[in-house]
Amino acid sequence: MDEVELAGFQGVVAGGGHHTHPLVFLHGAWDSHRCFEGYVRFFAERGWNCYAFTRRTSRDRVRIEDYLDDTLRVLDQVGPAPVVIGHSLGGLLAQLLAERGRCAAAVLIESGPPKGIPVIPKARTWPVFLKLAPRIALGKQFLPTRRAARRAWLNRMPADQATQLHARLVPESGVAFRQVLAGYPVDAELVRCPILCVGGLDSPSITSKMVAKTARRYGAELIELAGHSHWLMEEPGWEDGAAAIEHWLSDVEAVLARNGAALSGGPGTETD
Repeated sequence: MDEVELAGFQGVVAGGGHHTHPLVFLHGAWDSHRCFEGYVRFFAERGWNCYAFTRRTSRDRVRIEDYLDDTLRVLDQVGPAPVVIGHSLGGLLAQLLAERGRCAAAVLIESGPPKGIPVIPKARTWPVFLKLAPRIALGKQFLPTRRAARRAWLNRMPADQATQLHARLVPESGVAFRQVLAGYPVDAELVRCPILCVGGLDSPSITSKMVAKTARRYGAELIELAGHSHWLMEEPGWEDGAAAIEHWLSDVEAVLARNGAALSGGPGTETD
């Protein structure tokens, strides 16, 4: 795995394998490409060319549209027809890329849902969100405390690992987070590529109900992981989820190749 600069953003690249489509990993709120380092190694070892990058450092007024622009710049450098794999806020960006015909397939891991599917976390997280609400409402950047993160997002991670993970997090844009909570519109009829939704059954923030509703919205396949929560790429046993995603990707790539769709990933791509 090599440290690189992608379209002006810091990231990592690994692979050089036999698969047609490169994988581009999109991190969620507060995080960086570091959350996907295990996935990058895992998929690269199985023949996928992998790219993960960190979007612009958050400022108070950074919007979803800005993050989307960052991602499109990276895709322009990676090349046509990537598969995008997005976590949380990155999952919403993956949906927007699919809507624009910029990917051959998309994997949504504990993804923020599109507009029309309410973001309703489990009751035990409400004190966390209530405390964060003023900064989100004002569009100010914010970072949950270690204790809050453990309660709402890192509940399936050992305490020492959660502490280490929290230390690398950075403040997130209140404006972008507010857009996610309010519901960001995605036209499902324009999403023509295969979609996989992955969720942890013990996630108190992006709940399994929300993930299932997102899957139904796109007619997507759904993988639910028992014993996992929101940060399932780094939780103990993360390899099981990665293996399930890799199996799905291999099947989808075979279907795309048979259909001669390898591949614009744009509107009109047939997958059945």
